[in-house]
Amino acid sequence: MPNTLTIKQTRTLKEALYEMIHHSDVSPKEIAEHLDMALSYLYRAATPDPDTDGPNATGVRFPAKKIVPLTLLTGNYAALDVMNYQAGRVAIPLPKVSRINSDEVVAGALKATVEFGEFAKEVQESIEDGHISDREQKKIDREGFETIQAILALMSDSKRR
Repeated sequence: MPNTLTIKQTRTLKEALYEMIHHSDVSPKEIAEHLDMALSYLYRAATPDPDTDGPNATGVRFPAKKIVPLTLLTGNYAALDVMNYQAGRVAIPLPKVSRINSDEVVAGALKATVEFGEFAKEVQESIEDGHISDREQKKIDREGFETIQAILALMSDSKRR
C-alpha cells in the first residue's frame, strides 16, 4: 500500500455557480429576479470561463454578496462548499433546537458513535489504494458531515437537559 494520499477537488466556484443556477428547482429567470440582476448577467456571471483575463473572457464576475441569497433560494450549497474547501474549512448545518429526555441523550450518543464508525469505515476503504477518487471523497464528506452533525446535536441537546 502506498504511503501517500491524493485528494482531488476539481470544481471551481464558477462551476459551482453554474450548477446552482442551471440544475435547480428554481428557474434561472426566477433566480435573476430574486437576486435583482439581469438574466443575461446571471448567465454570464456563472459561465465557467477558463480565459478569465484573455480576449475571450466574459469579464463578468458573480457578486459575492449574492452567494448567500442564491444558496438559500436554491437550497444548493455548492458555492459555499467550494469556498470552504479552498479555505481548508468545512461548514456544518446547525442542529435544530429540541427538548429531550435521558433516553434521547443515550440514543443521540449511540447515533454519533454509529456515524463515526461509518465515517471511519469509508475513509479506510477509500485510502486502501492510496488515492481518493471524487466519488469516494463525496462519500467521505457526507459521512463526516453526518458524524459531526450527530455530535453537535448531542452537544446541543445535552445543554437543554
